[in-house]
Amino acid sequence: LLAIGATLESVRDEDDPEELHTVLSSLSQEIDRLDLVLKEYLSLAARRNASVTRVDLRDVVEAARELLQGQLHLAGKRIVSEVPTGLELVADFDGLKQVFFNLLANALEASPAGGTVACGAEETAAGYRIHVDDEGVGLQSPARECLVPFFSTKPSGTGLGLTVSQRIVEAHHGQLGLANRDAGGCRATVELPRRGRA
Repeated sequence: LLAIGATLESVRDEDDPEELHTVLSSLSQEIDRLDLVLKEYLSLAARRNASVTRVDLRDVVEAARELLQGQLHLAGKRIVSEVPTGLELVADFDGLKQVFFNLLANALEASPAGGTVACGAEETAAGYRIHVDDEGVGLQSPARECLVPFFSTKPSGTGLGLTVSQRIVEAHHGQLGLANRDAGGCRATVELPRRGRA
């Protein structure tokens, strides 16, 4: 905010319309980025008092997928969900929807034009394991760094999406992990207990 204020002060007497347009355009992008950062922070805070109900994981993933389906930046990409029905747990529906929205959005961005993002799930002894696979180049940094707040490999990224997702998953007594796949690309894995969140 201080940088934005200083920049506005410096262009107050700017006479060159082209230069002024360039600076204002840059400021607008920075304001949009800050807006996204604040929204993600507020989302994280709001989850602490979230209501919990019995939810079906397929419904959660489908809700996240539908939010992304109409995006123009898909460039012919598609999301294939093979999460079966009947995988139920006590959880914060909106919180988990945000987790899978973030993971699917990241996978879409990482995948090439025409690529496929695959989401599947299975039952485990402790609960459920859900994965999101992309067809990108894979992780370019250690997985633990990708979960650190404000770490991002994307020019317009806030570095908070995965951090928020991890906190939500942990609030459900679960775990979020990232790893490169042998076949190429990255796999994000969410482990959740059946009880989820108390």
